[in-house]
Amino acid sequence: MVMPTNMIELERVKAECVTLVNKRAAASGLVSAVPIPGIDIAADVSMLLELMRKINIRFGLTPEQVEELDDFSKQIVFGVIKQSGKFAIQKGIEILGEKTAKQALARMVTNQIAKQAGKQLGKFIPIIGQIAAAGIGFSAMKMAGQNHIDECYEIVKEVIEGKAQRNPEDEVVNPSTNDVAI
Repeated sequence: MVMPTNMIELERVKAECVTLVNKRAAASGLVSAVPIPGIDIAADVSMLLELMRKINIRFGLTPEQVEELDDFSKQIVFGVIKQSGKFAIQKGIEILGEKTAKQALARMVTNQIAKQAGKQLGKFIPIIGQIAAAGIGFSAMKMAGQNHIDECYEIVKEVIEGKAQRNPEDEVVNPSTNDVAI
């Protein structure tokens, strides 16, 4: 998939990703309801990594897809990431990869420890604990997925708006390479 080029495509991709997040959140909730402490954490991390990768692909924001963008679009993508501090996207796009997606997720998981502790303790209380754990698992996955969608959406929106505001008269085309210089 390539990066959406207009707001209609961007909204379509966002809607597809919301559907994907809802499905993964439901799966996370089901796994959380299993009364075996700890099994849901490993499943959640794995599901979240895969979910973030699929969202990046749909928005055209994998390292490989960003590398294929024109220079103007790359400048916007990296500029937005740098200004906004969108950590998960920034780390996913860094071509040299000093940090891995798993390290970014580890920070996210660390912020969820209190919820996870409550969810794990709840598993020792039959039925009610399982229902509570499922609700917490669903909510945590939905929130993490929706936050990632919002970050990707804003980056691509900036690229679309930046290209719309660009004045073609300011561009100079190098005839030997067909590269555009601004």
